[in-house]
Amino acid sequence: MPARIAGACGLLAFVTFNVAWIAGGLAQPSAYSVANDDISDLGAMTATSPWIYNQVGANLTGVLVVLLGLGLWRALSPDVSVASAQPC
Repeated sequence: MPARIAGACGLLAFVTFNVAWIAGGLAQPSAYSVANDDISDLGAMTATSPWIYNQVGANLTGVLVVLLGLGLWRALSPDVSVASAQPC
């Protein structure tokens, strides 16, 4: 995975998490308060629209973070072909 795609996934993960938090909070009745309630209340079974936070805020963001991690792992790990080509 190219480093640019991994970086884009990292930035997009930040955006999707915040969009899901805001949209999930707006979809709830006035009983939800950002200051007083936990963010996990947005994905609870008793929430009005738990799919917003569960699918976008948790699942999609998690996949994007995994892709970022794979891109970083590939970018920061030593290259096997370069290490074998160097003289001893």
